[in-house]
Amino acid sequence: MDIVIPLIVPAIVIGCLIGAIFLRAAAQWVESLDVPLSEAFAIVFISWLIGIVVGFLLKIIVVAMPAVLFLSFPIGLIVQADVIRWLLPVTFGKALLISLVMWALSIVVVGFTVFICFVMWQRIL
Repeated sequence: MDIVIPLIVPAIVIGCLIGAIFLRAAAQWVESLDVPLSEAFAIVFISWLIGIVVGFLLKIIVVAMPAVLFLSFPIGLIVQADVIRWLLPVTFGKALLISLVMWALSIVVVGFTVFICFVMWQRIL
């Protein structure tokens, strides 16, 4: 446990930085917006904080329902899109599309990384 606590802040910073890069790419692709990295980082960080609060409140309200897992993705997507709409000059529909593109980029990058690790692991064995 003592080693986990000093790793939390760097993990949050690195995760928000990766999310900011995805946000910049998605905003450029969807709306041709050139979002500065610092602004993209702030948007991702604020979305993350609000998502934690909403997730915590959702867990309190819907205590024993497994449906919370199914609700967390669409609610997180809407929260992220609303923060993007709030801080960038886009409509909610465009912000939702930017958020979906960010998720798609994340899935592609994680999938590619897992694939590369699997191939390298097979070559080692």
